[in-house]
Amino acid sequence: HTHTHTHKSYTTLHKIEYLFRSVVIHNRSDVVVHYEWKAFASEEDEQSEKEIRIKTLNAEESLAKEAFTKECFRDPTVRDRMSMLTRAFGSRKKQYVDDEKFLYYDEIITIEPSEGEIWPNSQAAISIAFNPDEPISYNRTIYCDVTGRETRLPIRIKGEGLGPKLQFSFDSLNIENVFVNSSHAYEVILENKGGIEAMYNIMPSSNSLFG
Repeated sequence: HTHTHTHKSYTTLHKIEYLFRSVVIHNRSDVVVHYEWKAFASEEDEQSEKEIRIKTLNAEESLAKEAFTKECFRDPTVRDRMSMLTRAFGSRKKQYVDDEKFLYYDEIITIEPSEGEIWPNSQAAISIAFNPDEPISYNRTIYCDVTGRETRLPIRIKGEGLGPKLQFSFDSLNIENVFVNSSHAYEVILENKGGIEAMYNIMPSSNSLFG
């Protein structure tokens, strides 16, 4: 098992804060090997996912045809469109089941290239980019499918997204006694001690005496 830690990366308002790491795949054989980064650990897992997708699409197709049949009773002129409905679902099955390679895809943790070839006694550098959109911990397991290997090579990737760090200059303010119809002004500083910009709104408390 390979573990890759991307450490901590800031989340941003515009999602442009990337953190890059790289891994290297070595081909120490005398033949060219093809590799693919997969979302599932095995072909059996992929087949199970295909069966789930087929059941889901078949159920959606049955409901659509049932609704279409009811419409045909009201308007017989639309019966010719049934073949169009069948072709549409056939196209979806081809795209999401038959032609699906189950290559790994994720907008948070990306890996490039997703597939390729490595010449004999050579190596390939793989780039991993971490682009968090929430201040939480992220864990992913990606599987490298290499020709000639019985099992896929797993790589576990961990990273943590960091948000802005805002802090007031004080936590509480004791105004004490103030004469009626007079006003006093106080200043509180909101400081951003994080590494990225922050947007804020001042929202009054529901039980505030000051509105």
